[in-house]
Amino acid sequence: MAAPRRNKLAKILGVILIVLVVTAVGFIALIKPKVDSIFANIGNATCVYNIKVIAFADANGDGVQGADEAGVAGVAATLQHSHPMRDFTPEQTLTDESGLATLSADKYCFNNDMLTTTVVPPSGYSATTAVSFGPYPVPLIYVESSETLVAANPIPDVLYVGLKQV
Repeated sequence: MAAPRRNKLAKILGVILIVLVVTAVGFIALIKPKVDSIFANIGNATCVYNIKVIAFADANGDGVQGADEAGVAGVAATLQHSHPMRDFTPEQTLTDESGLATLSADKYCFNNDMLTTTVVPPSGYSATTAVSFGPYPVPLIYVESSETLVAANPIPDVLYVGLKQV
């Protein structure tokens, strides 16, 4: 009588073991993409970007900078990474007297990083164009091979922001 009970107990333990293994494999399959996206994307890559923003006084409100529409100084331009390196503080600069602001980098970053540039109209101005651009994929240079990956949706050379006094 003891042998049939042992066989039955062995079968039950075998089934429990199979269920545990299948559950563990399923759990690993569920979390592996998340872990990969966090850790596997930390590669020897360098972000390379040079984003130019031109803020101009759009007197006629058409969203296109005319020859007589000068730049606006002191306009804040910010750049936010989708995967910030150390903190969540966006890069920020102000436009110069010609209305030009440049956000650039040649530094280590995450693969699959996306950049969004935002311009904040100063007090007394409203925007006649978009003020948020992106997200754009960051072009990367891989250190091991010096291979440059250029994104399918590259960052425009210049982002124009029209501002009209209110």
